[in-house]
Order: sequence, then structure tokens, then C-alpha cells
Amino acid sequence: MRPKHSKNLRLFKVPVFPDSLQSEKGMALAVIIMLMALLLTMTSAALSLSSVELKLSSNFKTSTQALHAADAGVHVGATQLSINQAVATAPYSGNIGPSFAYRSGRRFDAAPQPLEFRGARPATGYSVGVGTGYKPSGYAFYAYQINVTGTAPAAAAREIEAQAEYGPVHQ
Repeated sequence: MRPKHSKNLRLFKVPVFPDSLQSEKGMALAVIIMLMALLLTMTSAALSLSSVELKLSSNFKTSTQALHAADAGVHVGATQLSINQAVATAPYSGNIGPSFAYRSGRRFDAAPQPLEFRGARPATGYSVGVGTGYKPSGYAFYAYQINVTGTAPAAAAREIEAQAEYGPVHQ
């Protein structure tokens, strides 16, 4: 049995590719140009990222060098500690080669600053050495605060704060 409307039914042939696409010439060129643009964008992003990484590693290097210069300054400050507080707290600065320097004081101080005497810590009954005997009044240790700023090329600066004691000192 056939449906009643079957004689009015028409069949159309639908092409897989419309005629407008089949006749397009140079489509491969357009696709290649778009792919090249995408690759160029990705390459420029990778180069930009690598230049940022290079700057970061350079900053890390100079910052570490400034830290080592400040560490050297702490050792200089520790060696100047003595029983004479005027000598022990004197400001100082120095160079390490042509590019690195240290100075006593904080990072934003314009010139070297004196060390800070924090006080004397008594050590009652402390014995200096074998055979010296017991001293009931004991000895004292002088406490100092050492702030040192180290500098390196490219305006790199690092600060170290250290606590040091000198002693024993007779009371």
C-alpha cells in the first residue's frame, strides 16, 4: 500500500560540497597563512617568556652577590669589636673589587652608620681559663647590633642584621 501523497514527492540531489566551495581556489594558502600566524604568535610568546626568565636570573645573581658583600661587611664589623666602645661602634665601609661594596648601616642610610651598643651581659662566676681561678664577680660580655648593607651592580642591595658579643671583659 502506497501513501496517498507519494506522487507529489520530489527527490533532490544534495551535493557533498556546495558548488561555491568546490570552485574556491587558494583555500590551502589561506589555511597555511593562518597556521603561520598562529606559530608566529606562539614563538613570540616563548621568546618573551625566555627574556623575562633571563632578567629574573640576572636579578637573582646580583642580589646574591650583594648578600655576599653584606656578609663580608658583617665579618668586618665583628672583627672591630673591642673593649673600647668608641672603636667597636665606629662606622665603616669597604669595597670588594671594582663592583661590590659594603657599609655599616641600613639599606636606605645615605652614609655608613655606627654599630649599636646593646649593653653588657654579666656572666657571674665565669672563668676565663684553666688556672686563673674563680672570680666571684664574674665577667661581662658586650652586646652589639651590626647592620650592614652590601651592594652589587645594577643597583642591587641587601641588608643583614646581626647580633654579636665581645668578651669576656673584666668587671
